[in-house]
Amino acid sequence: MKTYLAAGILMLCGIVPAFSAELTITVFENGTGSNLFDGTTTTPLPFSLIADPGPGGQGSVLTFDLLNPPNLQFGDVFIGTPGEGLSDIIRFNPATGCDSDTCTYPASLLFYSSNVEGLSSLADNNPPSSSYANTTSIVEGATYTPDPGQPGYVSGATVHYVFNSDEPAGTPEPATAWLLVSGLGLAGFVRRRRLANQ
Repeated sequence: MKTYLAAGILMLCGIVPAFSAELTITVFENGTGSNLFDGTTTTPLPFSLIADPGPGGQGSVLTFDLLNPPNLQFGDVFIGTPGEGLSDIIRFNPATGCDSDTCTYPASLLFYSSNVEGLSSLADNNPPSSSYANTTSIVEGATYTPDPGQPGYVSGATVHYVFNSDEPAGTPEPATAWLLVSGLGLAGFVRRRRLANQ
């Protein structure tokens, strides 16, 4: 107890850096999201398709509830693909309408994604018509760790964001799978007939 009291007094005096939680927030454009706290506890992030109250926001956007982190820094993160330009926009909106227990709009991460031909996801949407003044850009596939003042920064925590966009499907569409199996079956049948005729 004395150790914690002494550390607290030193932190208040600015002598020892404050302890910080470490979070890894991973979101997929299909609506799957999780929050890994200090490398030990994973919590799924709730999501919904709701209106974006931010500047130029669209009427139905994939929105992940970040479970009300304190002082979430609002802003937009532009994600680009080298040689192809802008592919996704991640928007951080602050909580609004809060009382002691709840907020009418939770602190949120919104996922705007470009529609890649042949793939469709919940995040595929037109981009917002305008953006926050607070923006930053990253390369697609990079882990984003915001500094103070950047979009997504949470005071008192180190947050790593992993944005997964247009991931290849692990399971083919039923028609594609049927075509593949039919083709292999036909090739096997032709080979068997050739061997029988020899």
